[in-house]
Amino acid sequence: PRTLLNDAAMSAPKLYVTAKLLQFRREHPHLFASGSYQPLQIEGERKDHVFAFARTHENTSCAVIVPRWTAKLMNGATELPLGEDVWGDARINIGELRAVRELFSHRDVPVERIDDAQWVRAADVFGEFPVAVLR
Repeated sequence: PRTLLNDAAMSAPKLYVTAKLLQFRREHPHLFASGSYQPLQIEGERKDHVFAFARTHENTSCAVIVPRWTAKLMNGATELPLGEDVWGDARINIGELRAVRELFSHRDVPVERIDDAQWVRAADVFGEFPVAVLR
């Protein structure tokens, strides 16, 4: 999906995200209709620039992670907030999720266990695409 980000009008990435989310919702209707909502803990210097929550129903979970206040994060530069240089030490506690695959990039995201909690680094989550759904 990173190649979609070359679309100057940004319509291709928007359509891609919409299509993938609708497909995921169709495959897991109970997760969205009856699943619990849980805000996720975020740590690190840039923690205020991440919004994350999990939805869980029975044995199915997903975590939605998106950047926020990106103009401030990027110091006004018109670049996407991707990679290590942008996110530094920011990390997200993903709760019950174990091995995780990112919905849009189809990448496995490394999970680190710290003090009985599962964490993912924002730099890994936003390594290729500026929004993420971990499942």
